[in-house]
Amino acid sequence: MDSPSKAQEIFFKGYNCAQSVFAANAPRFGISETAALRIAAGMGGGVGRMREVCGAFSACAMLAGLAQNADTPEDRAAVYAFVQNMAREFKAQAGSIICREILELGD
Repeated sequence: MDSPSKAQEIFFKGYNCAQSVFAANAPRFGISETAALRIAAGMGGGVGRMREVCGAFSACAMLAGLAQNADTPEDRAAVYAFVQNMAREFKAQAGSIICREILELGD
């Protein structure tokens, strides 16, 4: 099953967006689905359901650190650049990286 389909399956089981995206991709980094669901739990609902940065985007940013092998402080610049580019692409598709704006909830 591909990652988007897996993320959708997890989401429809009742998990939040961050958990769904992170757990669908975590096994490729040696992280179990159970651990991934726990790690990402607080990021859902725009971080703690405050409707700030989108949980799905937050999960992607966490996965970027894993994918970019950000093992040292020096690695951060490359990860930041990658995440900033990803944010531009995410905004182009979703309109924002802010949960309440994506869901059109207003202030």
